[in-house]
Amino acid sequence: MEKQMEGDIGATYARPVIAPATPIVSTKLQYPIPPSAQVHRKRLLEAMCGKTAGCRLILVQAPAGFGKSTLLSQYRTRREEDGASVMWLTLDSADNDLDRFVRHLHAGLMALHPSVADESSGDTMSLIARLAGLAHPFTIFLDEFEALHNPAAIGYVRQLIECLPINGEIVIGSRHVPEIGLGRLRVRGQLLEFSHGDLRFSLEETRQLLERQPHLALTGRHVEMLHERTEGWITAIHLFALAISNYRDVGQFIKSFSGSHAELAQFLAEDILQRLADDHRDFLLRTSILGELNESLCNHVAQREDSRVQLEILSRNNLFLIPLDSQHFSYRYHGLFASFLRDRLKVTQPDLFFQLHLRAAEWLRSHGRPLLAIDHLLYDKNQREAIALLDAHAGSLLTQGRVRRLSRWYDRLSPALLRNEPALRLTFGWALVLNRRHGEAQRIIDDFLADVPASRNPEHVREARALSCLQLSMTDQIEACYPASEALLADVTPAHTLQFGVLVSIVAYCMIAAGRFDDARQTMARALQSDRQLNASFIRSLSDAQEGGIDLIQGRLGEAFARLERSYERAVSTGSNTVPGGRAVIGIPFAEVLYERNALERAQRVASEWLPYVRENGTVDAFIQAYLLLSKIAVVAGDVDSSKRYRQELEDAGLEMGLIRVVASAKLEAARILWLNHDLKGALSLLDQAEATQVWKDGAGYSAPVHDIESVDVMRWRLMIAKGEGAHAASQLKAGLRAAQSAQRHRRALKLRILLSTALMATGQTNPAMQTLTEALQIASREGFVRIFLDEGESVAALLRIWFNRHRENADRLDISATLCEQLLDTLSVAPLPSAPASADTHSSTALTKRELQVLRYLADGARTRAIADTLFVSEVTIKAHLRNINAKLGAHGRVEAVAIARRQGLL
Repeated sequence: MEKQMEGDIGATYARPVIAPATPIVSTKLQYPIPPSAQVHRKRLLEAMCGKTAGCRLILVQAPAGFGKSTLLSQYRTRREEDGASVMWLTLDSADNDLDRFVRHLHAGLMALHPSVADESSGDTMSLIARLAGLAHPFTIFLDEFEALHNPAAIGYVRQLIECLPINGEIVIGSRHVPEIGLGRLRVRGQLLEFSHGDLRFSLEETRQLLERQPHLALTGRHVEMLHERTEGWITAIHLFALAISNYRDVGQFIKSFSGSHAELAQFLAEDILQRLADDHRDFLLRTSILGELNESLCNHVAQREDSRVQLEILSRNNLFLIPLDSQHFSYRYHGLFASFLRDRLKVTQPDLFFQLHLRAAEWLRSHGRPLLAIDHLLYDKNQREAIALLDAHAGSLLTQGRVRRLSRWYDRLSPALLRNEPALRLTFGWALVLNRRHGEAQRIIDDFLADVPASRNPEHVREARALSCLQLSMTDQIEACYPASEALLADVTPAHTLQFGVLVSIVAYCMIAAGRFDDARQTMARALQSDRQLNASFIRSLSDAQEGGIDLIQGRLGEAFARLERSYERAVSTGSNTVPGGRAVIGIPFAEVLYERNALERAQRVASEWLPYVRENGTVDAFIQAYLLLSKIAVVAGDVDSSKRYRQELEDAGLEMGLIRVVASAKLEAARILWLNHDLKGALSLLDQAEATQVWKDGAGYSAPVHDIESVDVMRWRLMIAKGEGAHAASQLKAGLRAAQSAQRHRRALKLRILLSTALMATGQTNPAMQTLTEALQIASREGFVRIFLDEGESVAALLRIWFNRHRENADRLDISATLCEQLLDTLSVAPLPSAPASADTHSSTALTKRELQVLRYLADGARTRAIADTLFVSEVTIKAHLRNINAKLGAHGRVEAVAIARRQGLL
């Protein structure tokens, strides 16, 4: 095929003359002015700039509205900054006239390199020869390439690509896949491709775009919802930003945002649908009801025999068709495009709309796809067939954790029909609780438990009671939850796997909160021993999470790490997401252990990855801990905006769910950050607000594990020490230390010991302070605790500097590991204390540590943070901490200034 095309091309334009009479449209040679609120496509630009040396063509092909021209414009700027010559040509249908096309290329070449392209006329081959003769690096941009369909013009571009010198490249932006010999270029390594999957905005890019709209005030959760809804389609995000000002309930508007939205529907109708032939448009409308498209299904639903050809045409023309497999046998439409088509179909052909759904259900059932069939059967006014399939499959979906899907089905079912299906209603009740739709779930629970008739199935009543216990747990009502769950557990056998697992987990958690650690372990052990099959079920994950939590509370960080890492790897390898185990329970405890060991990058990665699962159906403690961890890690990295965003999301979620402890936890973390920044007044105000919620359970005999070391009293003691009330704080800390040790809360005891050392130092008791700190270091050394020191900020950093100045050489004899010493020295940049005050001229050199000087030297050589971290075998977070210390000690405001000051002082 390609050889035949090459022959045709040669015959077509061997040496046609460029018609001098063809007018030049100068605006075609001007690159489009980028939007003011554009997002810098860093990831894509790095790939473009880092292409292989032999790359001749960069192809950016995607449907309308994915930012092709903006990306090309940004790359043009980068090429100009790199010193390359740049030519831009926006194509239109008139460029199918080869003479006109080549004349505009000739005009662009004159702008590209006037000394070479100085003739006003010529032919196609001489133009190619001139390009081949260019010695300076150059880039030719051909935007809106889909306008070309004349084989001669397309073939000419192929020859341009073939004849490019090593210093030249062509960049094409197109809605369609151009027929320019891509296969051959790909095999030769001469092609770099970007499709709509590459161009769609990431979550962070969506956030950046929306933050540049001054009239928007979206929460982090709103941004995530919109990103999921639009699938990163840039035009849809822009249209949302324009429309949102007319709506008060942002969350509800995002949920309802679809292809039928006025501005988006107009864009799709005018820019997409009206350009299609009737046959293609009919195929799109008839198959729009399908969540997955393949040849056989489309033929059956659309009543035609050419679906394979239609799918290939749609795919080639980039009509929002997304492949679901590498062989391109199955596809789906972009969500918003599909909703637009469905709405158009329902309005114009309502009877056909319902017929198509029934045909789809028929095919799916006959091909063993009952769950997808349910989606279509729910459109039937009679929903009996859907109910029958739900009866057969809803229970297994629940144990697989598919609660969002179950909730969507619940919303579409007839309440009258569902009322006659008690087992199914209870299944939906579980899904509603785990989707945090507590009001609707409570109505189902009340219906089963209020005035229970003697004729009611006792199995259903018991399940409703178990569901009620989960509801109490998820709504943070531990005082009512604990006795109810413990009493019911005695009546539930392991045969009721879901109920049994939920109750075991709840009872074990309540026991941990009540300080009954041994009882909690025994409860989990009995559950696992009661049935061997349970060892392989989600109860295994629940047990590991609970026991790992106890290990951490009791100060056994090493055991907690080993247990949780093993369970984490098992959950990842098996893809476990069973409810309420798997990803929803293991990820965050493991991230917390990683954080304590100062493995910040891995902790951040794990917490971020598992946050969506915890947010969906995790426990209250896991929900709080996930956000607090991410906030803390952001603080360490100096990322103030991210830390604030995590805290705000936590508080907003707490308000939305009616969970006051969640709100109070966000305020407590905000108080901690203000304290770290020496804003004692602001910290005290937030602490008072958190304490006023009266949700802290210590007085009632409960202490939630998430507040083990970050609690109201710990924050109060920090502020007392900072305000000069060290003696009073020390007295309370000693009492708190004794209580923690007595309760086997040894991690908390370690934290209080560290705080006590700072309180003693603040009151001038240096030797007792050093002794207390030594004891804390010895305990931490045995288990690998690091962050427990570092999170106390400058007060402990100053104390550690004194300690290392006195005892660094004796650390081994004091039974303090070299590993802990190295981590603290490295992260805190501990240096020997000067014997006398340093002068202004010499202060910087004496303050910089050996490691900081290393970092400074790499900085002077132009190394980036990542490269320095890799060279020194530490994390980027650590290097960023060093850079902040260097700037602070040298009085610099940035890297360049720091290097300049260091050179002036003779440090480099």
